[in-house]
Amino acid sequence: MRAFLRSLLHNSQIAQAKATQDFLARDPLTPTDEDVDDILQRKALDEKRMDEQKKFYEIARKRAADLDVYMEQ
Repeated sequence: MRAFLRSLLHNSQIAQAKATQDFLARDPLTPTDEDVDDILQRKALDEKRMDEQKKFYEIARKRAADLDVYMEQ
């Protein structure tokens, strides 16, 4: 949902429309304790995913470099 809203808001006509502003600003919600816990858990999982992605890219980069060396031989 966040990604979809971000992509919509990149369009200035949509972002500046009164309907969009009303939808985003009218009747704000106050998160419950359960919501806050969920948010924190999701942030922790996002951080873990980012760490795993960095490790994957590092392993892939190293393997690609090893393959280049092997192919040169």
